Amino acid sequence: MSVVKARTTIESDGVDQVGGVLICSLTYPKPCPNMRITNNIVAGSIFSGFHVPGHDCGKSNTVFKDNVAHSITDGGNGMGAVIYPDKSRPGQKDCMQGSHFAAYKCKF
Repeated sequence: MSVVKARTTIESDGVDQVGGVLICSLTYPKPCPNMRITNNIVAGSIFSGFHVPGHDCGKSNTVFKDNVAHSITDGGNGMGAVIYPDKSRPGQKDCMQGSHFAAYKCKF
């Protein structure tokens, strides 16, 4: 069993540094094209299970799907996922979404 611990060597501009799976969020707002995050489970992480880019509104979700986060809490707050706009996709300036994802036992 591994334990998620806070990192002290990474600098960021307000993004979650202690999430379970951080996809391109530490390089945000630089684009991070062609990422696919599918069929993963994150449990017992601190603050967030996933910190990932969304997909274009009304389009098929091929970026972040069929993932599950559970038991995400530091004793106070915990989010299953933080989904943010993908800068490599210009259409997401106005609209982006996340779908095909589940979270439970998260405190937020």
